[in-house]
Amino acid sequence: MKKIILPFFVLLGLNLSAQIQPKSELKSVKVEQTQPKPNDPMAAPREYLIHPDKLKLAFISGQIPADFPKYNNDLDKKANIEIAKTWARANRHLILEKYWNKIDQ
Repeated sequence: MKKIILPFFVLLGLNLSAQIQPKSELKSVKVEQTQPKPNDPMAAPREYLIHPDKLKLAFISGQIPADFPKYNNDLDKKANIEIAKTWARANRHLILEKYWNKIDQ
């Protein structure tokens, strides 16, 4: 009887030790956020220089014109600002007067 029980407990012990890993051997998994949180404006993908909801406030129509320059990730922020300001100066008639001072800065 002892000959049968001993191998059973040895196999049971090996099975349990294989299922339980020490914490140091566990691998961490990074999860990338693919969808922005709906109420977090900073989580929106960078389509324009500033968040589209804020950008719409500057236009008389309340809509971003189709030809307004999108953010170019290949350029730095200053270059993107200059592109947007150049477009805005050429299309000043589309922008509310209270935002003109931001264009001229």
